[in-house]
Amino acid sequence: MLSTIALNTLRMGHRNHGARIVLVLSLLLLGVAWLGGNFSPRQPQTVALDVGISVLRILMTLLTLYWVQELVAKEVERKTILWSLSYPQSRNTFLVGRYLGIFILISLALTFLATATLIAGQLALGDYQQTTAVAGAGAYWLTIALFAVDLLAVSSFTLLVSSIATVPMLPFFMGLAFAICARSIGPTLSYLASPESQGITRVQAVSASIERFGWLLPDLSRLDVRHIALYQIAPDKTAIAAAASQTLVFSLMMLVLACVAFQRRQFN
Repeated sequence: MLSTIALNTLRMGHRNHGARIVLVLSLLLLGVAWLGGNFSPRQPQTVALDVGISVLRILMTLLTLYWVQELVAKEVERKTILWSLSYPQSRNTFLVGRYLGIFILISLALTFLATATLIAGQLALGDYQQTTAVAGAGAYWLTIALFAVDLLAVSSFTLLVSSIATVPMLPFFMGLAFAICARSIGPTLSYLASPESQGITRVQAVSASIERFGWLLPDLSRLDVRHIALYQIAPDKTAIAAAASQTLVFSLMMLVLACVAFQRRQFN
């Protein structure tokens, strides 16, 4: 039953112009990354991949929020979910199946756009030989895989909001706020611990508050390991495993809470 729901979700995503959106985004990503690389006089491939990954993170976050909004939140808003729940299946089965289908859509789109970014890096390099070459494909795809874990947390949190929200666009904006906050925890704490912030009053109090806030949200900035691919820096396997594990546990918790909330929700 889960596989059937996930397959239907894939079809719904395709009917919602998902393939066209991904194609347009891939062309935009190719152009932006290629232009970024060609504006760099010394390290065109590194700059192209760096710009491409940054744009990829923004586009995929918005695409993830769009799919959860369209395939869950809007179905609740339009009451068409009553047709889906009329079948002999539990609400938890429906919600988990829908979530699996959405994440398959996310994975396919991410793979396609990441490949476009890699192609843009090669096009930007041309015949130029960089003094410091980028790492191999393995390091690049490790970066993309960890970004997929990042999107897993964003989509699960947005799904939780969708299961309880009564305001139409609330899941999209709450998911966007979560993505920004969770990706800003690490850089903010690093800045507050730096010498530049020592002259600012109440730095310690602010740092303590953010650290406590970090117990509730995963630090998604630790999953951004593009430096491994761009500068051939040896990965810290322990830190990567810890960050990925924390994010996966958080995502599972959000999915469980979404199922509990969805099970108890009244559809009038």
